[in-house]
This record gives sequence, structure tokens and C-alpha cells, in this order.
Amino acid sequence: MAKDCYLKAAKKQYEALRAARADLLSQLEAHRQAGDPISAAETVQGLANLAADEQNLTATVNQYVASQQPQPDLTTPAERAARPPERMDWNDVVELARTSKYAKDIQPNDPGLIAGYNEAMRRRAQGR
Repeated sequence: MAKDCYLKAAKKQYEALRAARADLLSQLEAHRQAGDPISAAETVQGLANLAADEQNLTATVNQYVASQQPQPDLTTPAERAARPPERMDWNDVVELARTSKYAKDIQPNDPGLIAGYNEAMRRRAQGR
């Protein structure tokens, strides 16, 4: 999970909600000891609102974190083999290179593979 500005802001907001909750709980106890049911009811409503805000914040953060995760490749080998060259993506290129007996363990960030791909794209742009 990345430590980015969005998550830092969410953590700060979560801490603020926890502090507000502690404050409201102390106010509720004071209202109980003072015998003030009207103010206590307002404080209870404030606690309910904070709980809903905390749930919303948690759901939003979970949704954000999930959106930042890489999506799994759901392409089957048959679909990959049937794909025409102009529709291939980088994963297809790497898998195609791995079919060679010389590149069984090639990695996607291999400089030779990247240079070869760039050369192929340069030639394609020139019409060769």
C-alpha cells in the first residue's frame, strides 16, 4: 500500500474522528451526571453521525486502495495466441519472447527485450 497524500489525509481524518468521538463520550457522561436528557440525546446523535462518517471514510479508503492495486491478467493462453500483432500489449510481447528457447526466463524489464521492441516499433513507423 502506497503512502501517498490521499492515505495520509484519510489517516488524519480518522484520527480527528476518534478524537471527536472521545470528546462526545465525555460530554455524554457529563450530561448523564447532570441529568440533562435533551443534551444527552443530541450528543448520542452526534456519536451516531461520527460512526457513519467513520464507516464512510473506511469504505472510501478501501475503495481507493483497491483501485491502486494492479489488475490481474485474465487473458487465457488461447486468447493470447489468437490475438493479432497490432492488438498485442507488453505482456503479450513478453510471453511471445518466452516461447524462444533462448529467452525462457526473460523478465519484462530486460533491456534487450525493451531495445528490440523499440526497434520493431521504429521500423513499423517507417513502414518496414
